Amino acid sequence: MAGDAVQAGWSDLRGPELVVHLYASTDGPRAVQAYEFLRAVWAACRRVLEMKPAFDRLGVPALLPASIDDLRGRGVLAAQLSLGGGVHQALLRRDDDLLCLSVLLAPPDDDAFGWSQPEEQWRRVAGTLPPSLVGAVRLYQGHLGRPGVPVPVPATPALARSCGATRPGWDQSPGWEDRGVTTGAGFAVWEPVAVVDDQLERTLLILVPACRDGELVAWTWRRRDAAAPPLQRYLAGAAKVRYQWRVRDGGDAVRRLWDRIDERATRLRQLMGAPGPLPAAEAADVRQLVRRLRVDRAELTTLAARLTQMRRSVAISGVNMAAILRADGTSPGEQDLFAVDRRLAEHVVDQLDDDLVFLGAVAAGTEAALELVGRAQAESVDHGQIEDIRLTPEEQVELCTELAAVFGAGLRAAHLLEEIGLPRARQLAAAGAVPLEWWTEMLRELGNGAVETPYRSTLEAALRVFAYNRVFVRLARRHRLRGQ
Repeated sequence: MAGDAVQAGWSDLRGPELVVHLYASTDGPRAVQAYEFLRAVWAACRRVLEMKPAFDRLGVPALLPASIDDLRGRGVLAAQLSLGGGVHQALLRRDDDLLCLSVLLAPPDDDAFGWSQPEEQWRRVAGTLPPSLVGAVRLYQGHLGRPGVPVPVPATPALARSCGATRPGWDQSPGWEDRGVTTGAGFAVWEPVAVVDDQLERTLLILVPACRDGELVAWTWRRRDAAAPPLQRYLAGAAKVRYQWRVRDGGDAVRRLWDRIDERATRLRQLMGAPGPLPAAEAADVRQLVRRLRVDRAELTTLAARLTQMRRSVAISGVNMAAILRADGTSPGEQDLFAVDRRLAEHVVDQLDDDLVFLGAVAAGTEAALELVGRAQAESVDHGQIEDIRLTPEEQVELCTELAAVFGAGLRAAHLLEEIGLPRARQLAAAGAVPLEWWTEMLRELGNGAVETPYRSTLEAALRVFAYNRVFVRLARRHRLRGQ
């Protein structure tokens, strides 16, 4: 019987099916765009493939809500199907933070074996996949032998070549035929299409004995208990790993932040290392560099938190993927798709660990530069290097009134305060606020020590936006600010 399996090939295949899984996040900046694409595909299934409601079979609606915020529940949320001219089915499932739109396309049994028809149908339904998706996978499924006649299906190179030769449209990776794996259930699986670590869509070839179609359905499509099938869950985890790798984008965000901080910290050290008191212009440069480094420090903290979340997501996906394979009794080899997925998950975790270590060093360098200024300020107060201007109560009212008049209490005001070193989280809520009252409270907060040199910094920042404002210019000249 084993010899029969080795000799089996294209002529013994029947029952071609194309199963597609599209994965989309339920939250994050790309969730809305991804959901809109899923809705468009869902509508195209009704329009192009004439799918109808499947409520009587699954008890779920056939229409998707207009907004992702209106999705409720877990498991299968919607279903539709068409049984004319083959079998066409579509399911929308939600598991934790991931949506999965699955489509099954199977031509009539009397057609010659091949995936050309379902491929063309899918092209008409989906078109080009958007980068907002977490991932996508096409499963080219075929049945070997005849129903009721058990035929072993080991993932041999000879069997792979007999199928691959009929698929010239695949961008076949050299040697893919030798990188197959026979699952614990006895299914043969290959990844024939060349894949890179950050690839959005994958292509798998799956061959099973014809007498085990029910097991294939439960493994790749839908289980009787409505739980997500194992391969769909496994590929969801693998898609998350590749998605996080794409988001990392080669570590460019880390390098850009480091370059910016390093440039500012270097300039700050140069200024603070100069002998004697700083001239007024250079003292102003120091204040501006300190403000910007504080903003960079906040961005660094945010980036580190995001990378930590990414690392956790990848690590959890790796653990879950390994558990699914163990439960299935599948032992990955050295070169098959499961081994490649495992190594990629480990690699992404290692790279994110390196990024976090690097960010820790950047944070230490930032703190050292800011500490240098803090020490210098403490030592040079008597020399008047960096002092705040002293406004009379009348001048404070004048400044507050003009700030409220020209900046209001909205986004422009928030940006000005961020520029002088007061993060948005420490600012009063602007929605519905009266500008004069808002600025009165914010100047009180600044004067209580929220930032260094609050009145000098605020007035200088306001002049950078409104250089010819009469009130700002008059106050600046009166207190001999730079350039006035």
